[in-house]
Amino acid sequence: MVIDTIGNVLAVIPKILLLDWRFANHTISPSTESYLVDYFEARQPIVGKTQAQLNEYAPHHDLSRLVHNRNVAWPYRTTIGLLTTLVIDVMLPSRVFPWGNYYNPWTNMMHLYSDDSPIALHEAGHAYDINRRRYKGTYAILYIVPFFDLFFEMQASREAIHYLKETQDHDMEARAYKVLYPTYGTYVGHYLFPPIGTVAGVAAGHITAGRRRPSNSTVIERCPPRHRPRSVRPTLSSWTMPLSPRQIKPLRPHRRLRLTSLPQPILLRPSCRPPIVKFLRIWP
Repeated sequence: MVIDTIGNVLAVIPKILLLDWRFANHTISPSTESYLVDYFEARQPIVGKTQAQLNEYAPHHDLSRLVHNRNVAWPYRTTIGLLTTLVIDVMLPSRVFPWGNYYNPWTNMMHLYSDDSPIALHEAGHAYDINRRRYKGTYAILYIVPFFDLFFEMQASREAIHYLKETQDHDMEARAYKVLYPTYGTYVGHYLFPPIGTVAGVAAGHITAGRRRPSNSTVIERCPPRHRPRSVRPTLSSWTMPLSPRQIKPLRPHRRLRLTSLPQPILLRPSCRPPIVKFLRIWP
């Protein structure tokens, strides 16, 4: 449709910043929809009454949800809730304007315009975070307080990544880091002299995401043998291959060395930095 094409073009700047061409592409695939359905089933009954509009503009339905949403007390819905719904859902909808995806706590409704499963789970994480609170309206109104939105966004991203770890969907977990971390950087950069701060926040998010690995992998960094002095004997800090249980010797009678995540794939990344074995723990 023409309206979707306009919205897709207007969102070109966020697409470039996030390096995600699925952002605000106004096409929701069955795969993304299935992730959302599975999440709702896994988080019942907390998000049982939450609904999602997939690339849809239905102001009459939003206003109806505002009236019948008993999860939030009526004083909140008739004041800040009514104003928010009229402006964001009715007058300036994300179907056209590049506001992106969002969750409206006053209507308990998700609005998705991106065919990206981590983003969908992030918005569902907002619904889970708010609906599990006792005083939902009081908690939701804190979002408009400066700097409190950073906490809300962090909670939603953590919930999305936790769900992917819980379901052992490691490929989508890796993508979630690449998408959600730069997105969170936009909120941080908003407080640091935008638009320069926004770009810096996005860049910091990309760098941080590049250092994260799915929970099923262990990274071992090592220097090539030619860069290691011959006189240096292998020590705990110069192992270049994973230790087997038989090679692990007690350091003290009450302490021993343990390598975590050994059954999972090992990723070797050569570098010239001092060799380090990551994910080592000393435990009693």
